[in-house]
Amino acid sequence: MISIAIIIPVCNNAETISDVISSVKRYKEPIIVIDDGSTDGTGDILCNTDGIQLIQFDRNRGKGAALKAGFHLATKSGFTHAITVDADGQHLPEDIGLLIKCINEDPEALWTGERSGDGHYPLSYSFGNWICRFWCYLSTGLTLKDPLCGFRAYPLEYVNNLQYRTGDRFEFELEVLLIAAWNHLSVKTVPVHIFNSTEKKIISHFRPFYDFARIVRSMGTLFFPREDGAKRFSWNRLAKNVKNLVRRELRANATPFKASVSLAAGVFLAITPFHGFQVLMLLIATFLFKLNRPLALLGVSISSAPLLPFWFAAGAATGKAMVPESIVSMIVGCCRIFPSSFSGGELMHTAVYYFLGSILLAVICGILTFGVSYLLFRWRSGESFTRR
Repeated sequence: MISIAIIIPVCNNAETISDVISSVKRYKEPIIVIDDGSTDGTGDILCNTDGIQLIQFDRNRGKGAALKAGFHLATKSGFTHAITVDADGQHLPEDIGLLIKCINEDPEALWTGERSGDGHYPLSYSFGNWICRFWCYLSTGLTLKDPLCGFRAYPLEYVNNLQYRTGDRFEFELEVLLIAAWNHLSVKTVPVHIFNSTEKKIISHFRPFYDFARIVRSMGTLFFPREDGAKRFSWNRLAKNVKNLVRRELRANATPFKASVSLAAGVFLAITPFHGFQVLMLLIATFLFKLNRPLALLGVSISSAPLLPFWFAAGAATGKAMVPESIVSMIVGCCRIFPSSFSGGELMHTAVYYFLGSILLAVICGILTFGVSYLLFRWRSGESFTRR
């Protein structure tokens, strides 16, 4: 028989925890709250809240440790499943009913939410989530859009028997997904909503750089074998997923227009004078504008080391041919931070000609690449040039 407990890990959420608990109570499910060493008065609020089972840590141990404590208490109390809800108020209570329905539909699966709406998350968090999606797919084959979502439904019998290896903070939630998949536990997703208001910014304790670094470090430990024979990362699975990933990347954003823009963007950045940063800039552009990454990287490869002297010379020649000498002299005259022997000499003029010329050359080559490749991709895809 299915019995469900709702688990809420909380740390310094005094402003939101009362509303979260009140919204959860309407489902009449037992509520377990883990106070992870709060210092802002959250503990006092919880001690005066009726209708909850409270676990209090004397210090902050991390979200993973709080979830493990909640799972242990729920299992000890005879519950078969646990729904986890964040304490920052981002989750809508209506979605708890959706997760309950999912549990009844497939009680042996681990259900994880996929958040919709912008949620006012910083770009660094979104980029970290994208990296975790990539890692999930590479190591398990799972296609998850939101692997860091804390709104989940866990089958306790299976989750408690998984043998964890990493830390007790945010990395725990990603490890659960990986080890569950490696142990052939079904991982399914369901769209959920988040509180979306311009008047209220979601307060999250996820520190994009620090916690993402912990995730990367802890995931690395899963590569190594265990003496107890527990199921772990499979290199054969990795090879298979890499092949599938390459195929998927080649097909993603591969319409004639997107493919042409991706290739042209790579060529443009390859010729610009920002050597050493082109690949990083290109990866960010592919992430923001949803470009085809293999084609973009193919375009930027024209700036590989053997071809650099050619592009240096071509940029300088383009500058001397297309940039008026008066503009170059004005720029050189403004460069007072350089020694006079450098800023007033031929070397400085050549450097300015190269800088401006390479940008012009990048624009010209980018436009030509787009035009030619678009015609080829349209012809290759068999599309008609007439509008339908």
